[in-house]
Amino acid sequence: MIGPKGVEAIMQESLMDRFLERGEIKFLILASLNEGEKHGYQVIKDINQTFKGYYTPSPGVVYPTLEALEDEGYIKAEKSGKKKSYSMTAKGVAYLKKNQKRVDAVIERFGDCVKVGWSREVRRIHRNFQDIVFYTVNIVGETKGKNVGKKVKEKLGAVEAALDACSEKLEDIWEA
Repeated sequence: MIGPKGVEAIMQESLMDRFLERGEIKFLILASLNEGEKHGYQVIKDINQTFKGYYTPSPGVVYPTLEALEDEGYIKAEKSGKKKSYSMTAKGVAYLKKNQKRVDAVIERFGDCVKVGWSREVRRIHRNFQDIVFYTVNIVGETKGKNVGKKVKEKLGAVEAALDACSEKLEDIWEA
């Protein structure tokens, strides 16, 4: 069963899939490090602040990307105790400068969401959407790989019908 934090992660991931193309996280990391030396956690916080809290890259994305950027010679890492701090190399600065349009494009694509902000109404809709994802993911997860009976099949059919009706209604609202 997936908890609410897991649902939030799924939602955030699917939202960012619309804005981040494969490999673009490296440009956001480089832009963060271009401001000065940072620990990985500071890079995560910096990107989160860039997107005003709407997107926080996971450590599982950031740290392997930092390692790859180091392997490519764009950044260097220095270990201090248990933590590593990362800084740009001349090669990294040149690479970022050459690709600045890509960094700007990522931020621009996400800009509309950031500009709108989250009103009370949007937060309520967001919570409702989280509930829908939570129940749907868990219902489907409980049946995965199992030989389900007639009652469960009826429940799944009812869930699908409800989601289809909701989707159609939302489309009608959007097009009105």
